[in-house]
Amino acid sequence: MFGFLGPNGAGKSTTVKMLTTLLTITSGTARVAGVDIREDPDEVRRRIGVALQEAGLDPRQTGRELLVLQARLFGLSPGDAAERAESLLALVELEDAADRSIKAPTVRRLAGSRPVVGSSRNSTSGSRAPRRG
Repeated sequence: MFGFLGPNGAGKSTTVKMLTTLLTITSGTARVAGVDIREDPDEVRRRIGVALQEAGLDPRQTGRELLVLQARLFGLSPGDAAERAESLLALVELEDAADRSIKAPTVRRLAGSRPVVGSSRNSTSGSRAPRRG
């Protein structure tokens, strides 16, 4: 997990957008998870998860609905998506809020789980957060 700190105008947002392939680089090179972001941006997106400051969560959705939707967008079957949502709700300790609409304090915890919702390489068992290898 990485965070970028610095003064306004230092290029933090631009750097993150380039590394996550949301912005095409105009010069130089960069590799993310061993993949050149210019040569294979699709593979970069498959290998990473991003929780930007602006979470973009629909406040009308419940936590469970949001996670199931994200899992389905990653191609998980309905059953697997429901199972992954349950695991992630437990991981971020939101089982009690799973079926309520998303409120401000819950948004950041759910946003943090979205990057791992479709990744089969992450373990959601136990109480430790998933680790990227």
